[in-house]
Amino acid sequence: MCGIAGIFHFDGRTPSPQLTARMRSVMSHRGPDDEGEYFDGPVALAVRRLSIIDLSPAGHQPMCNEEGSVWICFNGEIYNYVELIPQLKAKGHRFHSHTDTEVILHAYEDWGPQCIDFLNGMFAFAIWDCRAQQLFIARDRMGVKPLYYTLHNNTFLFSSEIKAILQDVTVPRRPNLTAIHEYLQYEYNLDDGTFFDGIKKLMPGHYMIVRREGVSIQKYWEIPPVNHEEGARSEQEYIERCFELLQDAVRIRLRSEVPLGFSLSGGLDSSSVLGLASRMLSRTPLTFSGAFAEDPRYDERPYIHTMVNLLGTEHHEIVPHFRDFLMELEDIIWFMDEPVVGPGVFSQLAVSRLCSKHVKVVLGGLGGDELFGGYQRYTISYLRDYQYNLLRGKQPIDVAEWFRMATNLKSKVQYIGLQNTWAKIVRHLKRGSDSWFTQDALALVKNDGHREPIVDGDRLHQEMLWDMRYFLPGLLHVEDRVSMAVSLESRTPFLDYRLVEFAARVPSILQLRNLTTKYLVRQAMRDVLPAKIVNRRDKCGFPTPLDIWFRRELKDWLYEMLISSPRFRQRGLFDHSKIARLYDEHQNGRDNSIGLWSLLCTEMWFQVFLDQPMRSAFLPETRKEMA
Repeated sequence: MCGIAGIFHFDGRTPSPQLTARMRSVMSHRGPDDEGEYFDGPVALAVRRLSIIDLSPAGHQPMCNEEGSVWICFNGEIYNYVELIPQLKAKGHRFHSHTDTEVILHAYEDWGPQCIDFLNGMFAFAIWDCRAQQLFIARDRMGVKPLYYTLHNNTFLFSSEIKAILQDVTVPRRPNLTAIHEYLQYEYNLDDGTFFDGIKKLMPGHYMIVRREGVSIQKYWEIPPVNHEEGARSEQEYIERCFELLQDAVRIRLRSEVPLGFSLSGGLDSSSVLGLASRMLSRTPLTFSGAFAEDPRYDERPYIHTMVNLLGTEHHEIVPHFRDFLMELEDIIWFMDEPVVGPGVFSQLAVSRLCSKHVKVVLGGLGGDELFGGYQRYTISYLRDYQYNLLRGKQPIDVAEWFRMATNLKSKVQYIGLQNTWAKIVRHLKRGSDSWFTQDALALVKNDGHREPIVDGDRLHQEMLWDMRYFLPGLLHVEDRVSMAVSLESRTPFLDYRLVEFAARVPSILQLRNLTTKYLVRQAMRDVLPAKIVNRRDKCGFPTPLDIWFRRELKDWLYEMLISSPRFRQRGLFDHSKIARLYDEHQNGRDNSIGLWSLLCTEMWFQVFLDQPMRSAFLPETRKEMA
């Protein structure tokens, strides 16, 4: 796990060692164990390394092949590197380390860009091929690891974090109003744009080749289209295959030469990962959790302690406070580079900081909701699909199943009155950001109507596919930043690409059977987890009590940031009267906390990144205590 960066001058100039050093240094939190750089003609590679596999000097990066003709800088983990080594040795490759980094090098030598097809892991890497005089840059299938780039002044710059690119002071720092507007609509972006105009991200499942002639980008993988397999397998076969894939995904993610632990929320997904891993470990698992004391809605410890007591884990907990939120907010914006998704980033950072005091690797349950239908909002799409199939004779009438659905529906009545989430997506209904923007600001926003709605499969599959393509990358952005901010590697077994491909082909009837979210995973884990966890329905997801804080402890502070602040008003982006009304409505009982959070993060982003040069308070030498 590392932070990587690089420079390629199209006109053949030699990259600046000073710039390379700054790019590397500003990401020291991603790799406190080692650093390195490599120069060859118009290219420079730079690395900060967090050592996980092969802790010896042999794991130093950038790393080269035997002849010194191919060099790599690599961020991530290749979990199946153990299985690939014998294949590559049989082809005549000699290994000088025990790293997964060297596996990628030799795989590229043998298979070229198609080497990605053999890799199971999370990765963003750049390979400089001296013979072909080209950079080969790739990002993993689901986008677990980040990669940003820009083309400016006849130069190509790339890095794991945007702040490294900004070390080149000639790169303009201009806001991308289209990306900001999109974030305020969805809480995430739908394409390769960022908050910084001209700085883009390499999309998941893509690679790029950079030569003096220019840059080409190619998609090498995507979530497979829905395959209507109803009747192709029995329900039990789906359950068994789900168990096998998840178990193996956990198994290969336990490969580590440093202390390893588990993020435990008390939900089905993180409990499943811990439960399966506990069967394979020869030592007591270390678990880490967080909760809030403001209200039982924000405290999942009863479920967490069920798993802790069952497995006898060495458990650690943290209860963040609103004062911690005030102290952390600027750090959050700094580490994130740009805002994305909700306020859970604060609680996740608190737990990551706790983890980093004990381990260097942590496994969690991210991705299970999107793959296996874990959100209650999927209920309406499922019911509409069920009704459609029933009326057209595609769904047999099962009285017992109707009874079970009616029983489960009692706990979901509150969702039936909501608008269909899918309808919100396909019609691009907004969260109110159009009305928040001034007309002058809206005029500068590029029309995003070129994005076609997802039409593959039934309503439920469409909604889940949307979340996997667009919402999940936002969650992964947070997962990467809050872990790497404290030099912690986070692994996500549910996002093993084999499990993703399997989940995409599961028939809708098995995703929410009887209106039971994550039905398949629940059935697969019944012999591993206690019934209290398997049958749990009150999903929380470690929420942050912003709705309470914004009415009580942080009420005046929020008012100063968004309502009475001359700086916020003078940006000219927002209709001030409507923001004030949003604030007043929240104080009067309507929960506008997410909208206020998004506006607050946007304002903080302007302050941290655009209002002044890269502030000395955030330089690595003054932030050592953060690690």
